[in-house]
Amino acid sequence: MKTLFALLLAFAVLPAQAKPIAQVSQGNVRVIFTDEPCALQGVSNLKFRGIWLQDGKTFEGCWQSHQQFAIVITYWEDLTIGIIPLEAVSKTTES
Repeated sequence: MKTLFALLLAFAVLPAQAKPIAQVSQGNVRVIFTDEPCALQGVSNLKFRGIWLQDGKTFEGCWQSHQQFAIVITYWEDLTIGIIPLEAVSKTTES
């Protein structure tokens, strides 16, 4: 029973282990790109979760980089899209 509980607990915390891998900031906006899967319903062509922070608000989104075009494409819960040049994105070591 303890083993089952330990396994369930381990799986319960897996999403919390997803980490920021890159970010871009401009003014009071910070966009964080994580290695978590995209969680927005109906989005299948952007693989990863993005987080938009602005003025104390947090917006969920999805992202995918396209190396051949040197861009990151984003889609946000408020139905906006973004195209960010890869040169504006920096790696992060946050956890």
